[in-house]
Parts: sequence; C-alpha cells; structure tokens
Amino acid sequence: MNIKKVPYHLVRDFFFASKISILVLSLNILNLRMNKLITLLVVLSFVACKAQTYKMDELPQRRISFGNLGGFAGSYTSYVLLENGQLFYISTYEKKELKKVSAFKAKHIFKEAEELIEEGVSLNEKANLTNFILFNSGSKDIEWNWAQPVGNSKALSKDLEEILELNASLIKLIKHTN
Repeated sequence: MNIKKVPYHLVRDFFFASKISILVLSLNILNLRMNKLITLLVVLSFVACKAQTYKMDELPQRRISFGNLGGFAGSYTSYVLLENGQLFYISTYEKKELKKVSAFKAKHIFKEAEELIEEGVSLNEKANLTNFILFNSGSKDIEWNWAQPVGNSKALSKDLEEILELNASLIKLIKHTN
C-alpha cells in the first residue's frame, strides 16, 4: 500500500478551518433562535397590552351612565361609557354595544367627572322628564339629575352649568360613534 504522508500544517489548517466553520454554523443557529425569541417577545408584548373588553352583562364597577328617564310611559334611554372607550346603549326596549370611542377621550371624560366630585358639585332636580349622569367610581356612586328642558333663565347655577358641560362632552361622544 502506498500511503502518502500529509504535511502537518495542512492537517492542522484543515482541523482549524472545520472548527471555525462549526463555530460559525453554531452562531448562525443561535442567531436564528434569538431572532425567533425576540419576535415572540414582541408579539407577546402587543397581545398583553391589549385593553380588556367587557360584555354588557359583565360591566366593571367604574363607569359613567347618562341619559334620560320618565315621561308619560316611564321609559328610559341610557348610555354607559367605560374607561377603555367601550360604549353601550340601554333603553326600555333594547340593549346593544355601540362603536368604541378612543380610550383617551373616555379617560378625559372620567377625569372631568372626578373633578366635579372634588369640587362638590351636586344637582338633584327631578321632573316628569329627567336627564341624569351617574358616575360609578368603584368606591362610591354620584348621581346628577336635572329637569328637561332646562329653564330659560340666563342665570343657571354654576353646578348645573358644569354638569351640562360634562353632558355635552358625553353627547359629543355619542354623535361620533354613529
């Protein structure tokens, strides 16, 4: 048998090159796994940040209800706004979820209601047809009622003016969902 002797430096270079190629291959596989891991973490962070949505029968304690009630038939029309922007319509005859409003606008309305509570604004004027805003803060409920139509007096009470401003903001939200 004729066996040729291979020079040592060639054998050494071959093994060194194969070790480097195995290392490079391992790093590529590790990099691929890291990319998949990073992608998975990004997707999970978006899913985890999604705002909770509620069903009409399972509303949270913190909410603002507003509308009117009374009249000859004793009917009512009410809207329920949640902090996440969900808006529900509830009347004597039907219940349904409306188009969601921006959470930013909803939180702004909640802040307005909280400011009215801090200022001690109160209003409880009931009549045949009564408008209302009910703020369920989670710890306590505050209700503002006023007769419809509002008197023609130019000297409305400060409390009524502030409640009407909040009511106007709420009505504006409803108009944007239709």
